[in-house]
Amino acid sequence: MSEETKQSRNDVATDVSNWFSAVIALTKLTQTGNLNWRRITPSEAFRDLRPDGEVEYVYISEFKDSNLRLYEEADITVFKNSVLKILGEHRPSKRIVLEMVDSNLKNLFTFPQVNALAGLLSAVKYQVSDVRNVLDDIVKEADLIETK
Repeated sequence: MSEETKQSRNDVATDVSNWFSAVIALTKLTQTGNLNWRRITPSEAFRDLRPDGEVEYVYISEFKDSNLRLYEEADITVFKNSVLKILGEHRPSKRIVLEMVDSNLKNLFTFPQVNALAGLLSAVKYQVSDVRNVLDDIVKEADLIETK
């Protein structure tokens, strides 16, 4: 194997590691409240760009001078022709997409697919839905009932 081939493989491995680390860092920033997200309904123009995919919600955040967009896209074409649909399975295949976008929400760059994207999406949903405060309220309410 040539030195050039070895270096190329090392570069790819480093890139994957860097993307993974970046997504993990975004997840940590989200979990600590240092990166805030908001949920929006995708525009018709956004949906028109994905004729074979279905996107229910889009999450937007601003990190320094960059805008980030995160969403889960269901591939309905694969599902429409799938044996799973005939058998009654109700889940089309899904993928999580993280993009850098401009101020008009036009895609500038799509992050490569890495396993850490699922954790980021979970953290974003947790933050946006305000689960932490709801759980705190539930516990406080239960404590009030016990003290009566």
